[in-house]
Amino acid sequence: MRDWPNRVSFSAPHARAPISSRLSRAASRNVSYCTFTAFLSLPPPRAFGSAPDSSRLSSLECCVPRRPIAVRLPPTDQRPKNKLLACLPRADFARVRLQLRTVPVRVKQILHPRNEPIREIFFPNGGVTSVTAAMRDGAMVEIATIGDEGLVGIEAFFGATVMASETMVQVPDTDAEAMSVQAFTAELDRRGPFYDCVQRYSQGLIILMMQSTACMALHPVQERGCRWLLMTHDRVRQDTFTLSHEFLAMMLGSTRPTVSVVAGTLQKAGLIRYVHGHITILDRPGLEAASCECYATVKGHFDRLGLSDPSSVV
Repeated sequence: MRDWPNRVSFSAPHARAPISSRLSRAASRNVSYCTFTAFLSLPPPRAFGSAPDSSRLSSLECCVPRRPIAVRLPPTDQRPKNKLLACLPRADFARVRLQLRTVPVRVKQILHPRNEPIREIFFPNGGVTSVTAAMRDGAMVEIATIGDEGLVGIEAFFGATVMASETMVQVPDTDAEAMSVQAFTAELDRRGPFYDCVQRYSQGLIILMMQSTACMALHPVQERGCRWLLMTHDRVRQDTFTLSHEFLAMMLGSTRPTVSVVAGTLQKAGLIRYVHGHITILDRPGLEAASCECYATVKGHFDRLGLSDPSSVV
């Protein structure tokens, strides 16, 4: 009997061409494909009732890939998604988790009102929380952002008992872990891994605030917008998220008409899509190219401090 080869084709796209112009026109997305052909020959079937041919079986085994054996992963210790809590050793986390309670969060929820006592520390499991400063006329501007890499209420680490700023949920996720300020300070007093993680995060937050101040004063609003979108994209880990004109204006320290111009420019360049308060990141490399240097600077410091990818659990 004649052997009939089974033809299997695999297609793999070429790497996408770089953007020739960042913001002047949409990049051409021409994807070409190359085809690779592989042949798999199977031996002819044996007659009914005859004994199996060991030589044919061995040749068949070398041609047909074996199915991987399913491996059951060991049970986890039910860690939250917050990276600061995830970097704690098991023994320390087992003690800290007794002081945690999971609370839902929603957009525009104020976690810490201005000039109010600090009662709880929040460890976000995702999304973006804004730290804002307000003027006498009611104008507000964002001075820092917090995601799942840190905590809300770092003032308590430095001994403060009253909030000088206001923290508000800007891009919500599912929930956060709340801890009473008494339990927080008691755990810090141990001077153990929890203290080390919070201290390391405080360094990163100070660097972020310093760089954001320089960015606000020196860089164009369009570049600052790209930086903020990249930081939000890192934290939410999805291409589409909700963000209103009001929050964008607060973040950029500008007016809503200016936000409309910036969003429209980035959308025409094919970098984002912005429809009814929903932003979709379409071209991440292009957005990085259009951003100012501050995004890479802050990310480099966060990587050095281990805030972007926490150390493995031990």
